[in-house]
Amino acid sequence: MSYGRMQEKQQQLKEEVKHLLEQAEAADEEEDRRYGKQRGDELPEELRRRETRLAKIKLAKKVVEQRAREKAAAEGKSAEEAKRAKPDAKDQYNFTDPESRIMKGIDGFVQGYNAQASVEPEMLLIVGQCVTEAANDKQQLAPMVEAIEQQSGQRPEAILADSGYCSEQNLAHLESAEQPERKIEGFIATGKREHGEHRLPCKPGPLPKCATRVERI
Repeated sequence: MSYGRMQEKQQQLKEEVKHLLEQAEAADEEEDRRYGKQRGDELPEELRRRETRLAKIKLAKKVVEQRAREKAAAEGKSAEEAKRAKPDAKDQYNFTDPESRIMKGIDGFVQGYNAQASVEPEMLLIVGQCVTEAANDKQQLAPMVEAIEQQSGQRPEAILADSGYCSEQNLAHLESAEQPERKIEGFIATGKREHGEHRLPCKPGPLPKCATRVERI
């Protein structure tokens, strides 16, 4: 359910609950008049079902709102800006599998996860793996380096990765400026190209001093 639909459904359920309570109160008064004072604390099934659904939607809204704040923080927004961040009306929550996300695959959009695997080049053994709910790989290089160290017992000397992992933050992590002995040599594609496409080499001449890490690679 999308965040926008949650807001609509929440209001609808509140109105239905109010209406059912009014009906129940009128029915109780009529029964009390006819048969004397009754218990009247039994919750009708229709009302119980709506109250349960309302609670689930309320929880889902909180989760989606928290995701929006975390996303804003990850994008470098200030703490105050991240705190005020609001979800997009199309941001969705899956009640069956809340940790999954809508992701674009080769066959279109799917509800699922992003599986990560690192393979060493000689024996082609998987030396690190994990599953994440992140829709792309931009934030996954650092966690995968950690996974390799934990799962294989060694820190890689070099990493070869596609353009999905290319970012200033990822390249800075490989450099490990604070701990030069932990530096990892990175061979990361800076962009995509079509099959059979050939690109001209870079223009000759030294790179400017202000060149970014991506430009240098």
